[in-house]
Amino acid sequence: VNEPVNEPVNEPVNEPVKMAVVQAIRKTPGIGRPALMRIVGKSRATLTRILSELVAQRLVEHRGSDKTGGYFPIASAHKEAK
Repeated sequence: VNEPVNEPVNEPVNEPVKMAVVQAIRKTPGIGRPALMRIVGKSRATLTRILSELVAQRLVEHRGSDKTGGYFPIASAHKEAK
């Protein structure tokens, strides 16, 4: 509902956070959400939203259970981003 209004404001703020999350996942494959929260300094809700977007864009994937699983870079996305 608020997407058209919020998009121009939120995108410049969130893009560096997304890149930091992707870099952290590439540096430490299997990293969990609590560690990512500490690295990027964002709330659980913000990180969950960003991770959902990254999974939908097929840049990262989640493996394992919700509590103990972690995030891994997707090999094809890693090669394309180089």
